[in-house]
Amino acid sequence: MEKKPTKRALQAQETKRKIYRCGAELFRKYGYQNVSVEQIAQAAGVGIGTLYHYYPSKADLYGEMFIRADDFFSAFEDAAALQKPPEEVLMEYFRQYARLNEGMGVEYVQLLVSPQNREIFQGNQNFELILERLLEGYQRAGRLSRRYTPAQWRTYLMVCARGVVFDWPIHNGPGYDLTTQMDFVMGQALRPLLEDAE
Repeated sequence: MEKKPTKRALQAQETKRKIYRCGAELFRKYGYQNVSVEQIAQAAGVGIGTLYHYYPSKADLYGEMFIRADDFFSAFEDAAALQKPPEEVLMEYFRQYARLNEGMGVEYVQLLVSPQNREIFQGNQNFELILERLLEGYQRAGRLSRRYTPAQWRTYLMVCARGVVFDWPIHNGPGYDLTTQMDFVMGQALRPLLEDAE
């Protein structure tokens, strides 16, 4: 028989969830670099010591969000997203993808390239399924090309976006802006989806 969690254990789980939710919301809104530990603690209604008990650093909290990347893209699951122009919504999706990676920094992105680190990120493909559902909705509405399935378009777009992210550590320097580069590449990548719309 499984032991029922105590009231204290349930409260601890809820506190951690609340810190995570507040941190995720602030990171989404303002970006990793622009959010302080103090802001997260205040938003969650906890002391800084409590926050550090669950997440030893801001990077640890962001790292969990990176692994659970679908939380970073939850706004794109809203049905209202399909009412906006596909180019606008899809470009913002990939800006979010750039911000997610930028927030973790070049060193973290370099980890992604290494095959021995891939297991860390297994099971976090839900954010890609959010993209696929968006593409499917736009196809149904006749606003995107039906030349390929939503799954095939998703694969194509994610390969393009990952190319930008993995290019970043190679050319990282004062003149490299990940979001600007993502805008340029994804603006070109989206053309065949938009031009062939019915």
